[in-house]
Amino acid sequence: MGCLDGRRGSPPKKLKEVARAWALNSSGKDDPTRPATIDQDVAADFAALGVSVEAGDEEDSAIAVWDTNWKSVEAFLDCQTQWRLAVGFGAARWLGLDYAGVDAFLRGRFRNRALRRRIFEDLRVMEFVALRTFDEVKG
Repeated sequence: MGCLDGRRGSPPKKLKEVARAWALNSSGKDDPTRPATIDQDVAADFAALGVSVEAGDEEDSAIAVWDTNWKSVEAFLDCQTQWRLAVGFGAARWLGLDYAGVDAFLRGRFRNRALRRRIFEDLRVMEFVALRTFDEVKG
């Protein structure tokens, strides 16, 4: 993930993209909507077959995050341990973030109330997308 300077604009789009990528990665899945990156090993496999392909750069698959959203992304990743899961009958279901734990984390990390409120709103957007993605993967 990279950081872009600047604008606030419509933050949910990038935040949703990050949340989806995190949920897929947590599930051990790749995002079928994103193009695959060909690494050096895959390029070598193609070369052994007589096919020439260029290895991509890992940055090709990076999600660009605006500077103004970076704190929200970091908070989301730092709150990974605050997810509630229901486990039973050999399956687990993601329920959502434990808001009491998230609140304690945010209060400890951010002193500014307005910033804390904005980050919490962003976390809820990201939580919603992650939950939808978990359901999609379980599908």
